[in-house]
Amino acid sequence: MNSSLLPFGLVVCAVAGAVLWFWPTDAAATQPAPAPAASSSTTPEPQEAPALSARWTAPAAVQHPSPTEQKHMVKLPTGEWVKALNGAVDARITWPSDRPFSPIIGVERASDGKEWWVHADGTKSTTEMVYRSDLGRHDGLGQIANPVPPLPMEPEGGIPPRSGPGGPAAPGAGSGTAEEKKK
Repeated sequence: MNSSLLPFGLVVCAVAGAVLWFWPTDAAATQPAPAPAASSSTTPEPQEAPALSARWTAPAAVQHPSPTEQKHMVKLPTGEWVKALNGAVDARITWPSDRPFSPIIGVERASDGKEWWVHADGTKSTTEMVYRSDLGRHDGLGQIANPVPPLPMEPEGGIPPRSGPGGPAAPGAGSGTAEEKKK
């Protein structure tokens, strides 16, 4: 009796497998796509990037904070102190010597949550706590991002051929063996 049910069971399994194989995976696959709405423009509208959160007020500056307050503040090149950003402790900002200091005009919060000071010349600076494996602990870090014009990747007209070591050989050089060159 068992052997007579075997072919019937195989047919049932094959039919079930065929139904599952050809069954649509989602409802959208069985319905036709809706006709596009009439529009004066055929290009899709660009998605707006999320705006950065900004406070366009300069942070309060202090002339002579107490030593306890100084641990959570940063000394600016003007001699004033401002509250450090991002919970930094004992952080320093070293302003580049080839640029005059630009006053802070506001604070900006990036999409990753990090706060940055925005300076009048477009420079951005921040402080944060960073783990330093050489010290085995977190340490206050200051960063400065100065705006600079982009550098060209290659000169106009392309890159000229190299001359000298590693460049193209001089006319008449490079042929023959070392013994022929000695002659």
